[in-house]
Amino acid sequence: MKLKKLEELTIRDDFIFGKVFEDTELAKELISRILPELHLKDLKCVIRQRDLKDSYGTRGIRLDIYSENEEYLFGVEMHNNRWTFSPKRARYYKATTNMYLLEQGQDVDELKDLYIIIICTYDPFGHDKMIYRYENVCHETGEELRDGEHIVYVNCTAAENRETEIGRFCRYVMSGEVQDRFTGTLEEKVQRGRQSPEWKESYMVLELKMMEMMKEARKEGLEMGRREGLEAGHAEGRAEGRAEGRAEGRAEGRNQQMISDLKVMKL
Repeated sequence: MKLKKLEELTIRDDFIFGKVFEDTELAKELISRILPELHLKDLKCVIRQRDLKDSYGTRGIRLDIYSENEEYLFGVEMHNNRWTFSPKRARYYKATTNMYLLEQGQDVDELKDLYIIIICTYDPFGHDKMIYRYENVCHETGEELRDGEHIVYVNCTAAENRETEIGRFCRYVMSGEVQDRFTGTLEEKVQRGRQSPEWKESYMVLELKMMEMMKEARKEGLEMGRREGLEAGHAEGRAEGRAEGRAEGRAEGRNQQMISDLKVMKL
């Protein structure tokens, strides 16, 4: 798999998306467009992806934006590959984020409302909705659990609400064309970032890590292939051995029967 050059990346790519939305004001406007009912007045970026990932010894999480205010905590990810889509990603994000917060000393009852937002460049559920919201609800009564956990999927390909604020952002994501003031600011930051020595250095480090990961994955794949090949060979050998054994057994049985028949005839 060949990695794109930095100059080829757009807002759809994880690296650019994460870099652009390190700007807390831009992150606040994006989340406000997705969840206008929250009326966000302030937001702060509390932790970077690497810090969250390295804070304890598990796999960590890959959220591109991780921000909060006094009431809410937000985790946002850009997702491009429908073939790797799984609703359990959001479950993993929620569990990992909650564990991180608890390990920082927060009491369970003090946990803020958590919003996991996954922005998709495809329709994850096939209903052509721009926003899909999921919360825990009682099947028997329809009553919301109100546990403070929310999952929101943004479908950037939806035909509905194209002229809304989130609709214009989605059009920008899919086309790369500026739609309004906000997307113009985003595109300007993308263009400047591609020329930034800091971004170039960061992307170079990312490229090296990705190459190492792909090299290791190929090595593991080859080793697994060899093991599977040996196991298949052994299994085939055992199957052939059993078949030969059964054939020899049948032949020996026939021979024994023939000997018995000859003895009877001599008698």
